[in-house]
Amino acid sequence: GYFAKCDDTTHPRAADCVRISDDVKNGSIALRMRYPFPYLSYILADHAGRSLPVAAPFMVLAAYVVGGLPMIPDPVVATLVFLVMVAGSFALSALLYTLMGLLSFWMEDATPVLKIMEKMTVVLGGSVVPLALLPTGARSILELIPFTATGFPAQFTSPDFLSHAPRLLAIEFGWVAVFVVIVMIVWHMAQQRVEVNGG
Repeated sequence: GYFAKCDDTTHPRAADCVRISDDVKNGSIALRMRYPFPYLSYILADHAGRSLPVAAPFMVLAAYVVGGLPMIPDPVVATLVFLVMVAGSFALSALLYTLMGLLSFWMEDATPVLKIMEKMTVVLGGSVVPLALLPTGARSILELIPFTATGFPAQFTSPDFLSHAPRLLAIEFGWVAVFVVIVMIVWHMAQQRVEVNGG
């Protein structure tokens, strides 16, 4: 549906994050690190610039669908919560894939790891089996996993979407904060591995 398309276009895929791996393998990472703007910011901004204009119409349509669902008690609030969750999902996905891309500094080719990350995000994110269909115990456990948090917006069809929203938002943006710190630490370590020879 509309959200599936929105989710597909906003989540950074392995193809985008392979760029980090390619930059490390061909040595261009040393040149890019000398740009007057942070390298990771460039990667994320480039993805956002290419994907968000494509995803925007589907996000609007998805928000319209959310607001029109008969089981949603407060469509305006539900729509706003949905859009905030989409933003959090994009940020968390970007951080996860960027972290996997940074493994290229220690591995010859991080592409297989990126592919695994992509599949785990799809499966655990609720795109295959909606979390609302799972038993309460299993759902509560899976909701704590960062891969699952990237798919929280897909839960908007659940009748208890708004009642669960505060907990889901706390988990989602909690993971965003955690992975911002982790990515910064790993990036700092990765930069120490870059050696520039010549003038």
